[in-house]
Amino acid sequence: MKFINLFSSRTAITIFPEYVHQIKTEIDRHTDEYILGVNYLKLKEYYIDKYSFEPLSIKFDKLQVTLENKEGKNFEIRTGVRNKMDVYSFTYSIPFEGYYKLLSYKPSNFALSVNNNDNLYKVDSESLKKGIIKGKFKIAGKSKAKFELAKKGIIKFIEENYQKINKDLSEYLGGLESKFENIFNQRLMSAQNEKSFIESLDLQEDSSIDKVIYAPVVSILPEQDQVLNSKENSYSKIPQLKNKTYNKILNTINLIYKSVEKKKKIYRGLDEEGLRDYILPFLEFKFDNATVTGETFNKEGRTDILVKHIDGTNLFIAECKKWKGAIALKDAVNQLFDRYLTWRDSKVAIILFVENKDFSTVIETIKTTIPKHDYYIRYVGANDETSFSYLLHFPEDKGKLVYTEIMAFHFPK
Repeated sequence: MKFINLFSSRTAITIFPEYVHQIKTEIDRHTDEYILGVNYLKLKEYYIDKYSFEPLSIKFDKLQVTLENKEGKNFEIRTGVRNKMDVYSFTYSIPFEGYYKLLSYKPSNFALSVNNNDNLYKVDSESLKKGIIKGKFKIAGKSKAKFELAKKGIIKFIEENYQKINKDLSEYLGGLESKFENIFNQRLMSAQNEKSFIESLDLQEDSSIDKVIYAPVVSILPEQDQVLNSKENSYSKIPQLKNKTYNKILNTINLIYKSVEKKKKIYRGLDEEGLRDYILPFLEFKFDNATVTGETFNKEGRTDILVKHIDGTNLFIAECKKWKGAIALKDAVNQLFDRYLTWRDSKVAIILFVENKDFSTVIETIKTTIPKHDYYIRYVGANDETSFSYLLHFPEDKGKLVYTEIMAFHFPK
């Protein structure tokens, strides 16, 4: 186990302003053309959602304590007499809801422990990600009073500080929208001033030179590769998705669904289709010269997510599935490759919605299942701790490679 101390890392008065600064950094990176033409309401919705976090709700009524072991001997000196006592080690667990990282942030009005025992508040970091506060404590001797005192100390420390960090979070969220508006308006004013200056120069356009239009950072344009047409001895343009753009699509999916992971109130009301539909407007918002649709007919079936160029060329295909084990994952790959892909499709993803509490086991199963598939060529790398890149081949042509991303997201019921 890897342990961290509850409410003892970076303070709320430093971490929440950093989130606001990150918004400013991202907005400043956008080009003037993007800022002047973007849908402001959609952009605001995107950033407010990305940098909002669900407050903590601790289920103290479901606290469980188990005896781990009885170890060694402890010595107490009482009036010069050394007494030997058994030391009992216990493990406690408390379920919670909300953004797990809040449990590590130090509230601005931090409540100190009355136990003066830092080890009492060391908890398993991996369990936090699964919605469980899991830690240990010890008592010396067969004393129920000491046992109850330790339990009460844990509850009191967590209860006081989680309420304080929720208050800090509430203040941050309450001002987030106005802070975004200020950041965007400053960036918009800068873009408008730059545009006015350029227009005042009354520059002439050289019509003999073709225009080169660069895509804004967030708005994604497909790359136009030139293909020789031997009959006409000329070039035609076939839209293809370059790797950089493909990675941006995957990053968008990753960011949005990881944001949903923190909001049980959202995903508890969504089935597989609802979770798929949730991502569509975010992808559509990020594309120019392309359409994003769900449940679209392609080849011999209906794909869950299909990004098409305006000329009808497929750019990206994704299938969304609820996790049902290794065999179902293999079937999902078969379904995508055998029924939906054409020879010209080269960039795809399988998005897995995992309800299992043991998310780590699911990830390991993914890693061992894909290399055993008949279409497997090689492992490319990990884009995230739950998103993995592979090269697979087209069913009827081992020379035709398909970039395939397997992405898993945790939505426990």
